[in-house]
Amino acid sequence: MTSGAILVALDVAPDRNGVATYWGDLAQLLERRGVSMRLLCAAREAHAPRFVSPKTLFHLPLLGDHTQAISFPSPYSVTALIHALEPSLIVVPTPGPIGLLAARAAQRELVPCIACVHTDFSALVPGLFSPAVRWTLARPLAALETFVVRRAAVVAAPAGAHARRVAERFGVTVHEVASPLSPEFSDVPPAKPPSAVRRVLFAGRLSAEKNLGALLDAARVHYDLEFMVVGDGPARQRLQRTASANVRFQPWQTRRDLRGILDDCDVVVLPSTVESFGIAALEAMARQRVVISSAASGISGVLRDGDNGCMLPGDVALHERLGDVRRLPACELGAIGLRARQTALEYSERCVSEWHQLVSAHSRD
Repeated sequence: MTSGAILVALDVAPDRNGVATYWGDLAQLLERRGVSMRLLCAAREAHAPRFVSPKTLFHLPLLGDHTQAISFPSPYSVTALIHALEPSLIVVPTPGPIGLLAARAAQRELVPCIACVHTDFSALVPGLFSPAVRWTLARPLAALETFVVRRAAVVAAPAGAHARRVAERFGVTVHEVASPLSPEFSDVPPAKPPSAVRRVLFAGRLSAEKNLGALLDAARVHYDLEFMVVGDGPARQRLQRTASANVRFQPWQTRRDLRGILDDCDVVVLPSTVESFGIAALEAMARQRVVISSAASGISGVLRDGDNGCMLPGDVALHERLGDVRRLPACELGAIGLRARQTALEYSERCVSEWHQLVSAHSRD
């Protein structure tokens, strides 16, 4: 391990969801600028050079999502790793056991700390639990988030409405940051942009806030199209039971395999009711695909309707918007795909520059 590296304390498995993807990609991109970043993650599969893993005492299924687990590490092991790494800065994106231990260690060891709030738990919990469970969880979750935020010198969040909600909730100034794009999607030349709509894709966690009922409705209306759902989550079995014959399901994919799937599709949909950003949609834009996103998704902040993507207004059904896209001429579909890629590349570069400035300004000497 390299002394003076930036340490990111993660309570999620590598490449398992958007937060893990964000930091794995950002670490790779910042290394190109000479910034050493290590990801502290208790996942057993965290064997890549930039990952460091503490000793794990036990795992428990994640509340509301049995397809994921939360790891409880040995506090001594986390402390020992932090001492060995001697980080110049600690970033805490998740208020789980590892994030809490890292935030506490940062305060005790006088290491600067940045809290990056990716998830709006207050918006997610209602779709996962009954009212009684929501009431039980509300205060503990808020306390965990507050514990991290109050120990941070800087608070950051994905740019847009989510960042504004974070600022209001905690009464702090929030640095709005863009989202990175893995070289897997940016550096490899994409397939040609679509000339017609034949395949429609959703990639991500299968849960209530993703509003995938809208996708199933669209599949029934557009029965001549192929729909693909890639990912896993608590809603998977229910979706499979109610899906029409033209919907195919695939489990989580490697980044390379997902890139191939994106290149084979024409339209990527993100109809979420809650979504701090939407990394898969940015990856789709980088592959010159047409993205249809709800206004609730953070990526809507970089989409210009009809220019580099398509918006899904709250009063319009997904099947209607998809019908609009199907009626676009081939030249217009292709032009949207080309502009989408340019937007995605510029947005990722902005993200890397923003984080490079943040870590440079707040790392200790």
